[in-house]
Amino acid sequence: MDNHLPWPHDSEDLKHFKNLTHGHIVVMGRKTWDSFGDKKPLPNRMNVVVTRCPCWGENPKNIPDGTIAPSDFHDSLSLLVENYPKQDVWFIGGSQLLTLAKPYIREIFLTVFNDSYECDTSIDVKTYLDGFEHKSTDIRTNKNFQHWTRPQHENIPR
Repeated sequence: MDNHLPWPHDSEDLKHFKNLTHGHIVVMGRKTWDSFGDKKPLPNRMNVVVTRCPCWGENPKNIPDGTIAPSDFHDSLSLLVENYPKQDVWFIGGSQLLTLAKPYIREIFLTVFNDSYECDTSIDVKTYLDGFEHKSTDIRTNKNFQHWTRPQHENIPR
């Protein structure tokens, strides 16, 4: 709620996220970036903040070292594919960015918590996973980590 994760702090989930994204590129929307209270980039990852407001990215205090802020999703994707062809790109939120990114996503790593939480933004996960195949589920005490892949992804840039 209010640009924060609706579920309680979960160190196991955060460690899982860190292990998956460490050393790679993370792409997020501006509201997701704003949810980082300290406004520091995620360490050991290139941070890309996509915003429709070009003036936001022009203000140096909004963009610390280790962060780039293109104003167009497709321009940012082209930039990443051209300049970092061997890097994995992780789209980490929010919902508007994930909707734009879906045609380019090869795999989804999804944490599903057992409890329900009130939130102000969401994605219809069942609809979003349409076109992906379930590969595995790692069941934990209060959540599970799911892995989904798109069976035909030859035209999706790496």
